[in-house]
Amino acid sequence: MATQTHVWLGTVLLLEGNHEGARLRFEEGLTLGRSLGDRLSICIALFNLAQLALAGGDYEAASRWFAEGIAPSEELGDRGQVAHILEGLGIVAGARGEAGRAARLLGASEALINAIGLRGHTYYRPDRALYERVEAGARAKLGEAAFEAALGEGRAIEYALLEEQERKSPTLVSVPEQKPPPAGARAERLTHREQEIALLVGRGLTNRQIAQELSISERTVEKHIGKILKKLGFSSRARIAAWVAHR
Repeated sequence: MATQTHVWLGTVLLLEGNHEGARLRFEEGLTLGRSLGDRLSICIALFNLAQLALAGGDYEAASRWFAEGIAPSEELGDRGQVAHILEGLGIVAGARGEAGRAARLLGASEALINAIGLRGHTYYRPDRALYERVEAGARAKLGEAAFEAALGEGRAIEYALLEEQERKSPTLVSVPEQKPPPAGARAERLTHREQEIALLVGRGLTNRQIAQELSISERTVEKHIGKILKKLGFSSRARIAAWVAHR
């Protein structure tokens, strides 16, 4: 497929160290992939554009490219891709000095990798040296105990999401995917109660746990989550959790 030709050529150029040539190829592949609905090409292009932005110190662009890759990865059912995106977002957070957020995202990525038995990805190889530097920096900034606590919180979030998805729980509300509103407008669309519930979803709590936390019924929680999904243009709790972590 012509779309994938662009991203594979971009990958070759990236491996050769031709970052500008690679960036142009990935952008072409992304544009064509979007027009044709080729999710695989979209995912590969987004991830590698994020890697290029990260290497260039453009953390805003890196975060944006990584986060945009979550939806098409979920649509493909590619959990390995999602794991690498969470790791990428964690590296961006660490590079920005957001040590706690970095640890939580790295923990979520680690939990997903362990759950699916991922031993690498077919399409690309993340920069492990950068990962190790970010992890060491976050550990040093937070201290050993706080770092491990944040890492554990991230693992717990991902395990809770995986468990609920795999059970196909009736409390897992889903709506058709919509074009999401602009990033800056998303939080403003949520009521105070919806923001509270989104944060608790981000912590990995089930509907029952959220209901107990807020002293409301599970049915009320379900209704609020349905509204959150609709307002944010998301199709799963995992998207809400990733959005919370990203913010």
